[in-house]
Amino acid sequence: MLGLPDTGALAGNTSPKSLHEGQKIMQRWPLGDSRMQSKLESSTAPKFMFEDSKMMDENVSAESSSPEELLQQALQYLGTGCQDQAVPLIRTAIEKNPDLHIALIGMGQTLFSNKLFPEASVCFEHAIPKIEEQDPLLVLAYFSAGLSRKNQGDKETAIKLLQRLTELKEPEQVMSKACYFQGFIALGSILSNEGRKSEAAKYLRAATAYDPGVERFLKECEEAMEDQSSQQSTEPPNLKGP
Repeated sequence: MLGLPDTGALAGNTSPKSLHEGQKIMQRWPLGDSRMQSKLESSTAPKFMFEDSKMMDENVSAESSSPEELLQQALQYLGTGCQDQAVPLIRTAIEKNPDLHIALIGMGQTLFSNKLFPEASVCFEHAIPKIEEQDPLLVLAYFSAGLSRKNQGDKETAIKLLQRLTELKEPEQVMSKACYFQGFIALGSILSNEGRKSEAAKYLRAATAYDPGVERFLKECEEAMEDQSSQQSTEPPNLKGP
């Protein structure tokens, strides 16, 4: 089985001063952060996303603040590792503006961290059509949506989402580029485990240009392809009678 790189390598600890910087925090915040201590109270995304906030920070008024202001405060918390304080702010920002894609991605990451993969999928996939093609967050959204589907056992949809990621233009930003090629590796891993070795090799080969460490996964895949080809060539022909 091919392994996946540790998404924790994308973690950072810089406090954003703007929504633009906050996007970078979103990209660095690992999906599987084991430090997340938030108690998520709902089993379905719509109810969870729009329920009343119970943990609003005293310095931020939910009623008087705009969704963007709430999100900026939440991103500052995420940048310093205070996810518990960030969650209610993100939730309220989404309640005020369900089309705020940065908040949707942030909530999706929170849900993913708590292994609520179906709910995370709703957030990521709802955010995707709202993100412009050149926005680096589109890479993160497709990558996260693909992993959410994979963790639900929905390999077919995961493959489609990750294939869409590979069709995007390669990002220039370092963190976006790392996420982009992690998508190639994740896609190659899923395809390989599904027995689609030749397709897997194509994506893994592309990823080796960015990360030479992927070479060993590619080699495993190519060896499996050779074994399969050798086995097929040695099988006796299926002779049918008249």
